[in-house]
Amino acid sequence: MELKYLFSAHFKDGSVIRQTLEDVSNVDPKKSAFFDVLQRIDDLVWFSLENGLTRYSVNLEDGRFAVESLPIEAQPSEQPMPEGGKYKLIYWRDHKHVFNQEWAEKSHEVAYRFGWEYTVDGKSWTQTMVVR
Repeated sequence: MELKYLFSAHFKDGSVIRQTLEDVSNVDPKKSAFFDVLQRIDDLVWFSLENGLTRYSVNLEDGRFAVESLPIEAQPSEQPMPEGGKYKLIYWRDHKHVFNQEWAEKSHEVAYRFGWEYTVDGKSWTQTMVVR
C-alpha cells in the first residue's frame, strides 16, 4: 500500500523528521519512521500530514489545527483549556478493506487520523482531524 499522506514532525530545536514513501526509521531500520518521532515525542511542536497538494497540521504546544497555514478551530470541550496539562499526539491510520465472496480484495481505503489528547488533574479531552 502506497502512503497517500506523509508526515513531518517539527521539534523545539528546529529539527524535522520527514516520513518517506519507504517509511523506514533512521534509528532502527526494522521499524517505521514514526518510531523516530516517538523517541523525541516530548519535544514535538508541530505534526503535519502532506500529500503534495495540501498540508494538515496540529500544534502540540497549544492544540491549534491548521490547513496549509490557515488556522482552523475544532469544537473544543472547554475554551480555554485548563492550565497545567500537556498535549499528547494522537496519530493512526484507519484501514477499510472490502472483499468479494472469494475473499479477493475489492478495495482498500485509508483514513489518516491525528490530533491531541490533553490531560490535567485526571481529566482528559481529545480532538482529532481525519483526512482521506
